[in-house]
Amino acid sequence: MPIKYVPFIPEPVEGQAVLGNFNRILRYKGADDVSMTLQRGMPLYEMEKQETVGENSDGNMVIRGECVSACAYLKEQGIQVDLVYIDPPFASGADYAKKVYIRRNPKVAEVIAQAEQELDVDELKAFALVLKYAAVVMEKDGITKESIKKASVVFLGSDELIIDEEDEKCCASTFSLIIYHMNRLRKTNNFLIITYAYIEEIVHHFWNIHDETEVKYKGLEIMKYLNPNVTIDTLKRWNINWK
Repeated sequence: MPIKYVPFIPEPVEGQAVLGNFNRILRYKGADDVSMTLQRGMPLYEMEKQETVGENSDGNMVIRGECVSACAYLKEQGIQVDLVYIDPPFASGADYAKKVYIRRNPKVAEVIAQAEQELDVDELKAFALVLKYAAVVMEKDGITKESIKKASVVFLGSDELIIDEEDEKCCASTFSLIIYHMNRLRKTNNFLIITYAYIEEIVHHFWNIHDETEVKYKGLEIMKYLNPNVTIDTLKRWNINWK
C-alpha cells in the first residue's frame, strides 16, 4: 500500500494531452474537469536502495517500479529529470505485433490431409533426446546459449510448405527454419535414420557447419550418446547426403 499520495494536478498546455492515472481518460486543454480527475494525486511508496554501482556523485539512479509511483518519488524528493525516453506509441488501439503464419496451400489441402500424420510419441521423444545430447556436446565444444541463433522447427507431413505473411505492410522477413520431411523419412522404415536426420540439421544450424562430411562426424559424436553401435560405416550405408 502507498504510504501517501503526492499531490499532482496537471494543467494541459496548448497542444498537450494528459492521460488520467485513475480514470485513464485522455484530457486536453480546455476540458473543464481536468483538475478533478487526479485529486488523489500520485501514490508514493516506500523506496529501498538495492544496489550501488560506481562512484557517481550526481546521484543518478535506476528505479524499478510503476511509472506514476516513480514520478511521485521524484517529485517528493525534489529530483528533476533531464530527459524522458519512452517507447511509443501508447493507447493507440493498434496491434503492432508482427505475425508470420506457416500454413498449407488450400488448393492441395485435401491431398495433404491424406498424407499428413502427427508425430508419434517415439518420434517426439527421439527429437527431445537429440536436443538433450546436442546440448551436452555444445557445452563440451564451448558453444554457449548466448552465442547461438534460435530456430523454428517444422515437421512436414507432405512435400509442400507455404509461408503466408498476413501483414500487408511487411515487405521482407528473416528467420531460421529447420524442416524435417517426415513423410519421406518414414519411408526408410529405420528409426535410427530418422533420429540421425534430426541430428544433422541441428548440427548444421547450431555449429554452423556446411560441409556434409564434417557434419557427419559431429553428428556421429551426438549419435553415440543415443546408440554407441552407430559408426561412420553405418552412416555411409544409410547414404544420407554423404560426400
